[in-house]
Amino acid sequence: MQKVKQNIQNTATFDEFRASFIQTMPRYSVKLPGKAWRTRQFALHDSEVKKHLDGDLFVASLGRWYPEYAALDFDSVPLKTVENVRNDLALNDDNSMLLSSESKDSYHLYLRPEYNNKPPTINLLQSVFAPYAKSKGIEIYPQRNRAFRLPFGKGQDCLDFKDRYIQGWEKQLYWLQKKDDFDLSTVSGHQLFLDFKPIDLNQEAALSRSIDVPELLRSGLPGQSTRDEVQFELVKYLWHQNLLKVDCERFIWQWLQKNHNGYSKDLLTHPREVQKHIQHQATSYYNFMQTGAIYPDQPHKNHEGYVCKPDLLEIVKLAKGSLPRMRFIFELVKYMNPRRHRDSVPLHRDKFVSWSGAGTYQRHLNYLESKGILKRGSGYRVGQQSKGIKLTWPYKSDKETVLFNGRAVNTLEKAVPMLFTPEDLRALLRGYVSRGTAQKTTQYLFNDGYKSIHIYT
Repeated sequence: MQKVKQNIQNTATFDEFRASFIQTMPRYSVKLPGKAWRTRQFALHDSEVKKHLDGDLFVASLGRWYPEYAALDFDSVPLKTVENVRNDLALNDDNSMLLSSESKDSYHLYLRPEYNNKPPTINLLQSVFAPYAKSKGIEIYPQRNRAFRLPFGKGQDCLDFKDRYIQGWEKQLYWLQKKDDFDLSTVSGHQLFLDFKPIDLNQEAALSRSIDVPELLRSGLPGQSTRDEVQFELVKYLWHQNLLKVDCERFIWQWLQKNHNGYSKDLLTHPREVQKHIQHQATSYYNFMQTGAIYPDQPHKNHEGYVCKPDLLEIVKLAKGSLPRMRFIFELVKYMNPRRHRDSVPLHRDKFVSWSGAGTYQRHLNYLESKGILKRGSGYRVGQQSKGIKLTWPYKSDKETVLFNGRAVNTLEKAVPMLFTPEDLRALLRGYVSRGTAQKTTQYLFNDGYKSIHIYT
């Protein structure tokens, strides 16, 4: 197979900016240069975000339940103070980006947080950083109840030597995407959180949605005795949108007051109990999903990864019809897609083993290296840093992600039946394997393997 050319532009898209930083609901803040901030109690529209990026005004967005980026906020301090904090946290221009702010001697230091290789909730982010931030007189964003200025607006320039000549938000975001993750567990002064194994959930039931929520939001309660079910479906819908739990509770409470359509006697007679019921439903569902390490749609896509439609054809061809090899390459491409901008991605042996097995993963890696698809770095530190890998792949826009119910499909067994017919897959496999093997592989992917797993995860 010929060496695959990468298809990565050195600019980011507006959709990527929105996915990285924007929480549209339920409110946002805006200010003109030199004026005071004003809160607007309605959803944030793309047109306002574009004005921010064009430098016409500043927009501040609320945080999300699982934030993709965090920022240390320095106000009225010399640059030396920022440098001291970066050194203290082992932050540099490889894993963070320093931006100027509108005010003199003020800075925002952006990083992509993780905690023991998992995305942190906003609560965990704040819990970890709070003692350290307080000791240094700085703030960590996003926060639960305060909007934070979006990056790359007017006067928000890159200050690091490596990044300072980057102009335009499209290129600035691209270079931010190239930064390495920052492990929150290395922050001094915080209480250590034990990394328990997630509970085994019925993910199909937990993720399923039985009500047309957009229509429900427009029309209100559909009848008597529907409030309980509707509230819970709204909780699930807003969790999928990565909304903060507190904002989820507020949104449902405010929506119900305006859209009960006279169908809820409890709301009229015991409003406080109804509000407590909403809070209980939201807390239970959010905690349940967090305990099971099930993430909302965008964090699921960022952390677990995704595949695009053209990826599947390339995977089948590269694997030359071998089902184990197809599975391994699928997992590798899925993991690398959201990390495609980085120069190198550290991958621990345990990850490879989970994709293939302790006795076979090395053979798959050697095969990919022989094809010029994968390169492995030599530098690693036992127990601290895994070897980095670089995948040469024809990466596509994530707009082509294979989705089911708006959620990235995450196994080969789920993806293949969504993109191939049995006849097309069998014909493709026949170019590499025998008729009998092609038939068995096709039957497994369209029947046995497809039915043995939950489709919603």
